[in-house]
Amino acid sequence: MCQQNTLWHKIDAWKQVQLLYTPAAQLLSSRMETVGNPDNPEDAKLLLPSSLTAETVSCSTHLLTIKWELWIAQAGNALDKIR
Repeated sequence: MCQQNTLWHKIDAWKQVQLLYTPAAQLLSSRMETVGNPDNPEDAKLLLPSSLTAETVSCSTHLLTIKWELWIAQAGNALDKIR
């Protein structure tokens, strides 16, 4: 029982950090909590960044453009280091 409480506290802490860095996760999280609340912390949905896709979360095209430009810049820097 003590281990489950500890895990629940860590999951709650993760959700707070997630809301700070991934605001779109709040919408999905609230949607998923209405579907069902797990009895065991092992069954809780964490909504990891890799599970957030364009199909599940709507995102501003401006933000997507900035992300794409960042990836291009990082790729250019990596190529410069290789040379």
